[in-house]
Amino acid sequence: MAGDRDGGGGAAGLLRRLVDVREGEVRALLYSSAFFFCVLWSYFLIKPVRETMGLRGRVDDLSWLYLGTLAGVLLLTPVYTLLVKKLPRRRFIPWVYRFFITNLIVFYLLERFVSAEEGVRTSLGYVFFVWLSIFNMFAVAVFRSLMVDIFTSEQGKRLFGFIGVGGTLGALMGSWVSGQLISLPFVGLGELMLISAVLLEASVWMFRGLLRNAPRQESGSVSTPDQEPIGLGGAFRAFSLVGRSPYMIGICLFMLCFTVTSTFVWFTRMNFVQGMADSEEEKLWIFSNIFLITQLLTLVTQIFFTGRIIKSFGVGATLSIIPIVTLAGFVALAISPILGVLIALESIRSATNYALARPAREVLFTVLTVEEKYKAKAFIDTFVYRGGDVIGALAFRLISWAAISLAGLASIVAVISLLWAALAAVLGRRQREMAGGGATTV
Repeated sequence: MAGDRDGGGGAAGLLRRLVDVREGEVRALLYSSAFFFCVLWSYFLIKPVRETMGLRGRVDDLSWLYLGTLAGVLLLTPVYTLLVKKLPRRRFIPWVYRFFITNLIVFYLLERFVSAEEGVRTSLGYVFFVWLSIFNMFAVAVFRSLMVDIFTSEQGKRLFGFIGVGGTLGALMGSWVSGQLISLPFVGLGELMLISAVLLEASVWMFRGLLRNAPRQESGSVSTPDQEPIGLGGAFRAFSLVGRSPYMIGICLFMLCFTVTSTFVWFTRMNFVQGMADSEEEKLWIFSNIFLITQLLTLVTQIFFTGRIIKSFGVGATLSIIPIVTLAGFVALAISPILGVLIALESIRSATNYALARPAREVLFTVLTVEEKYKAKAFIDTFVYRGGDVIGALAFRLISWAAISLAGLASIVAVISLLWAALAAVLGRRQREMAGGGATTV
């Protein structure tokens, strides 16, 4: 019985008062949230490490690291696609995470025992910067693909907000713990990597619990995401799936608008921090606190607004919020170019993305086929995302070279944001049509 699976205790009843979760969904919801909690705790624990190690060289050099990240994504995507083709998900997903766990152990050993020579440390910082950017893409893409496969479009609208809260709590914990641990005399950047590896292993165990408690769909059958390979096709199958679908091309353009403007914010922040702090410990502490503020705002938004906004206003209107926030933030930064305004821009924008735009964007994928969810979605979440980073990095380098003021940058962002908001409305309308008509592709 579905009700038996969730148990009849008070905890399940309390959860149902907080979330519109139904019989047969409680355990899957909790395991999904715990899974995301562990993944983002692992990532945000070492995200400040990435920023700090990246600043071992010049800020101007970081634009080339985005090219390195894109190259890494291109090299690993065929391997990812081959694993998707050959392996059942119950094996594929642990393999992906344990590959990254092994990488973290290697980085710990290098950081802990490598020569203190400045050139070597700078190179190691650059390699880790690229690696963590790739790790973030694949680790989160795997999780999100699993979510839109296990849950239907209707379930996603009800439950993705709560699952996102689990991820936000993990990100909040990672940001806070990172800033606290770095002040201890026996904890350095390498030790944070090792702790991150342990947390990533914990996420694998949460994944296994999720498979044992997959939710029942309306037809009465139990979702079984672990039973079959995800689909056939070569390394370029994902590109083909995206290229033949105007709907997915629209999602790609939406992603590019987000990543390009995110890169503009990021480079501005890196320049501020480089000029403010000297030691790596000080820089890591600043980054940790910026991320902590962001996640606190995200958590408040998710708890009180995410589910209500998506259900009340729809996917398109929810997606339109982040272009508006981005435009308003850049205008404020142009008027008052100080660190406090920059932190407010990044925090509010990131909170809007994590709490509203991301859950709404995930709903866009729920109307796709299983193969599209894993292959095409992974292509968008990795290659397109990192491609947008490269475009944004090169554009910001050109803007800096041309000595364009913050007011000029705000004008560029205004044009992007208006087009971005219009695209959000179109995507939301098309998703509603596909969900209502039972279509699975375009």
